[in-house]
Amino acid sequence: MSRRCRRSAAALVLAACAEPTLLESRPVAPPVELVVPRTEITHRLDPAALLSRVSLDLRGVRPTVAELDLIEADPEQLDTFVDAWLHDPRFGERLADLFDDVWSTRTGNYYPHFDVLEAEMGLTNDELVGHFAEEPLRMLSWIAEHDLPYDTFVTADWSMADEVLGAVNPVDYPPGVVGWRQVHYTDGRPAVGVLATNDLWWLHGSMANNLNRNRANTVARALLCDDFLEREVPALDGELVGSPEGLADAIRTDPACVSCHETLDPLASHFYGYWWYDAAAVAPRVYTVYHPEREGLWRELTGVPPGYFGKPSRGLVDLGHLVAADPRFPRCFVEESWELLTRTDSDVVPVDLEPLARVFEEHGRQIRPLFRAVVHDPAYQGDDERFARKRVSPSLLSSQIRDLTGYSWTSAASGRDLLESPDGYPLLAGGFDRDSVQTPAQTETVTSVLVEQRLADAAAGFALEHDRLATADRVLFALVDFSETPEGAGRDRMVAQIRFLHRRLFGRTIAADGPEVAADLAYWSAVRDAVGVGGAAPWAALLSLLLRDPDLVTY
Repeated sequence: MSRRCRRSAAALVLAACAEPTLLESRPVAPPVELVVPRTEITHRLDPAALLSRVSLDLRGVRPTVAELDLIEADPEQLDTFVDAWLHDPRFGERLADLFDDVWSTRTGNYYPHFDVLEAEMGLTNDELVGHFAEEPLRMLSWIAEHDLPYDTFVTADWSMADEVLGAVNPVDYPPGVVGWRQVHYTDGRPAVGVLATNDLWWLHGSMANNLNRNRANTVARALLCDDFLEREVPALDGELVGSPEGLADAIRTDPACVSCHETLDPLASHFYGYWWYDAAAVAPRVYTVYHPEREGLWRELTGVPPGYFGKPSRGLVDLGHLVAADPRFPRCFVEESWELLTRTDSDVVPVDLEPLARVFEEHGRQIRPLFRAVVHDPAYQGDDERFARKRVSPSLLSSQIRDLTGYSWTSAASGRDLLESPDGYPLLAGGFDRDSVQTPAQTETVTSVLVEQRLADAAAGFALEHDRLATADRVLFALVDFSETPEGAGRDRMVAQIRFLHRRLFGRTIAADGPEVAADLAYWSAVRDAVGVGGAAPWAALLSLLLRDPDLVTY
């Protein structure tokens, strides 16, 4: 999703709004445009590969062997699978995983210091953030799972909370219960859906002299696909923006500044109800409540009244409806959904998204019909090299390994998934946080290979230990009892076990006398000879190798 992460000279303007420092500008190379008309994509992935892609994108797991058998016997069953998986309980979580790439709430750096909440709740900062990060994403999942219009995301009078958010945020979370549920804020904040959530604006906050511009750009970037930081503007004279006074004057008078700030600053003026500077020193939990009395702070801080791209606005109370009425709003969600599911940049590898946009509108802007249309799109199903192989995101790597082996790689400190949380390895695994890393890795890196190896080793050891001790319900090793050797009578069972592993992990059927079996048996023997022991140890080494195979980390 490089489109949403590119930074032009406009970034210097907004960065200067945050800190008046002299920054060097560098020319931004135009993207290479690879136009892919739909009519050129005439081939499809084979049924098993396509089913694996759809299952990973809609459920976050690979299809079972039984599901693979069904699709290969009757490829027309794909529609049945898609409809079932769109109603699978894992679809909502998968949607949250996907759109964290847009909102970055799980891996981002939060503005407030939660020291007071840590003491009150008896939780660490990482544990708190693990709950806070979910509020916007759980809202989107709820909307999809209940077939509500996407407009609800910016117009709802409710939010989502679990027992931790219920104790932190001013919401009507029932006492004595646990788990995520729909709630309402009780501090009088406007009913504007995700735009009224504490947790979104704790992450996408504002430094004192940024004056809510980061929040305004978050709305434009994530909901309208109009990132102010991508706008091409001339670089500013360093002396001109070298002081707060000079910067303020440039914003008002310099054409390069005015071109962005004439729409950015009115948008920013919607968010002063979340302004907690100065007061935070007196009331440590001032950031947990909305402050309607501060909505007019724009008068003394910028002098710019709220507005929406040239339209007047009374403030945050109007913003959600202005966004929902903007034709860019549904179009942006279609574009984001396409990019997230194909792992492409629609500016670099463009396709005609109008058919998907029509489906979205015809179905009342419901999310499930749009996702159904995407996975049935010829480009999504095509084997064109620009669409055929996608690198798994850190969260998708985690979910499929967990489903295949039963192993969860979690932090001892926070209990959070180490491939999704800031105290883990999402950035090393190729993810991004829009802060220290601006764009996801499109190919393998040194650090992503190391992360994959560590995860594969741990997951393989866990699965082997479970299956070695289990008398029933083995996860992966139901065809051997770990006494077999390639030279002994148990060779046929080892061959059957290897064929099953390839079928389960990669969706492929390999021949008993094929090169894959020969290579795996040779590797098994090499490990046994190296460690001087057979049994489960060589199987663990082989499984670890398979769990970091290119066909598992791409799909």
